[in-house]
Amino acid sequence: SKMWYGVWSAEILIKESTINPPTAKDINMQAKALKTHNTFDRLDTIKNPTLILTASHDRLIPRSSMEQIHEKIPNSTIVVMEKAGHSSPLSKAPEVNQTIIDFLKA
Repeated sequence: SKMWYGVWSAEILIKESTINPPTAKDINMQAKALKTHNTFDRLDTIKNPTLILTASHDRLIPRSSMEQIHEKIPNSTIVVMEKAGHSSPLSKAPEVNQTIIDFLKA
């Protein structure tokens, strides 16, 4: 089976999602957290260097939202994974990993 960067195969992802799938309660709790846990107004209190990764074709968390977060965090760096979607850590693993390594070394 085809492996993604030697880590995941489609079969493994399907198996993992069927072994311990989210319950309706899990999904409802996550939705509630998304609606009620808003820390946007406190992002400017982050003092440490912060790497913000986004993807050019992310439909779950749009690039514009990540750019707003970047503008709010004083010492942040934003990197856009081009031609990538929400799962860019899997689909662009080598590029994402190198970006993180470079950020941590800087």
